[in-house]
Amino acid sequence: MAKLLAFAQVASSATTNDLALFHRQFDLKNIVTQDAAISEAATASGRSVHVVTGIQQTWPGITLRAPDGHWDLSSHGQVAVILRNTGTNELRVNCRVDNPGADGTKNCVTDTLALAPGREGALRVTLKRCSDSEFGGKLLGKPGYPVAPGGPGTVDPKNITQILLFVNKPGASQTFELEDIRATGAYTPPTASVADADPFFPFIDTFGQYKHRDWPGKVHSPAELESRRVAEALELSAQPGPPGRDKFGGWADGARLDASGFFRVEKYRGKWWFVDPDRPLFWSHGIDCVGALDTTPVGERAGWFEDFAGDKPEFRQFLSTGYALKGHYAGLSPKTFSFPAANLLLKYGPGWKQEYHEVVHRRLRSWGLNTIGNWSDETTRLMRRAP
Repeated sequence: MAKLLAFAQVASSATTNDLALFHRQFDLKNIVTQDAAISEAATASGRSVHVVTGIQQTWPGITLRAPDGHWDLSSHGQVAVILRNTGTNELRVNCRVDNPGADGTKNCVTDTLALAPGREGALRVTLKRCSDSEFGGKLLGKPGYPVAPGGPGTVDPKNITQILLFVNKPGASQTFELEDIRATGAYTPPTASVADADPFFPFIDTFGQYKHRDWPGKVHSPAELESRRVAEALELSAQPGPPGRDKFGGWADGARLDASGFFRVEKYRGKWWFVDPDRPLFWSHGIDCVGALDTTPVGERAGWFEDFAGDKPEFRQFLSTGYALKGHYAGLSPKTFSFPAANLLLKYGPGWKQEYHEVVHRRLRSWGLNTIGNWSDETTRLMRRAP
């Protein structure tokens, strides 16, 4: 007779990537009981295990052990258990998924399902790999937090040794049927983790970037910013913008309608068009927040920053106060710092303000953009190089 815990990669009605940890052809001798009795039960979909718990132990139930010592569930996100309450009282079943050395708190993950009499449901246990970081509130004002591999309430999915099903301190005998257990759901690793570095603080460098990882385009030194200034100038000279455009970005080589000296709209050949002041048809292609130099709240966050630029005399001009509508600083005026402005000073030198706004318009035209949207910088907009 095939073992209950024999497992294989199988097709499932849910997904072909599920891993069956339980088969309907089984030997009850392969289930370990704790103050519980088990028997085979016939269901509409096949055979299941009927479990009756006692009241002598604190956590009566059953244990299903991996047949070859462990399951490798590293490609899955959870374990799903299909249960039916065959008793007359509400049932609360706990499922614990163990690594070696599990004690109910460490090296295991647990979840609970409540079922009314006669109801069936899926008890899903997330194979949590990473614990919540323990920074004692140091990441104040952040909507999310880094995660730390391992720790309380986590497991190593590569080494799952057993799965427990049990009830907690029952005052009366409980009965339920176990119909299916499978690993399911694809696992997606987190994009950032406190494992990036130890210690984690400070985690923002002098340029306002995440310190503990690298990526294409990350700034590593002031000299690198200066070299990018030169490269950018060469690129903009070589690629000034799409051909066939007038000074407004209109279609210079297209149809020409009546000039009004202003932007307007007109229906041309059955379609509505913008018409620019010099008469060409005009297709608005722009972006918001052009030239806007964002600020970062730095109040109460001194430990975040390595070699904080705002502490240096040449960058103190970029310190200010802001106002927040929500979050940690709601209703307050926290101290802020503009990392983008500080970086522009390093890139373009003392005349950065004028040069930056000039370059912004050259970039827009080079990229084929011809309008400026909401929340854009006033200095950039009032240069009137783009509508």
